[in-house]
Formats: sequence, C-alpha cells, structure tokens
Amino acid sequence: MNVEGLAACRYPVKPWAFNEIVGGEETARWSALKPRLWLISFHDLMIEVIFVSVSFLSREQVREPPHKTLISFLRHDPVEDTGSH
Repeated sequence: MNVEGLAACRYPVKPWAFNEIVGGEETARWSALKPRLWLISFHDLMIEVIFVSVSFLSREQVREPPHKTLISFLRHDPVEDTGSH
C-alpha cells in the first residue's frame, strides 16, 4: 500500500510514520503475550510488525526520515559495533 492508499487502510495511519495499533485483530491470537502491532508506512509500501517488546539498538543524534533511519540501521552490523548500545 502506498501513501495515496492509506485512506483505504483498515486502521487510521499517518504517512511516513511508525503507527502503533491498539486492539488490532492481528494480535488477538497471541493475547496472552500482550503483543503490539505497528504499521510502518513509507512512500510506496507499508510494513506490519507484530512484536512483544522493543529495545533501543541505536540512538542517533541526527534526525532523519524514518525510512532513511531504517535503511541505515539494516545496513549496519550491530555485532561489530563497540559503541554504546
């Protein structure tokens, strides 16, 4: 789904953002784990993520759009990092 199609999304979501959905039907089957659902929207796609917990793996001082931050993080190998995480 691209940003033009967000109005048709089953949940209200903001473009180019991490949107947490509370009470989504996708998490119902794992309710004992208290899962969370995020819909992460980019220009040409949306990623749905179901998870139980969140951890900070990196904290950058430079503010960038979410898609650039995600791409930068995915290209980085956290095993080799000796910085403060």
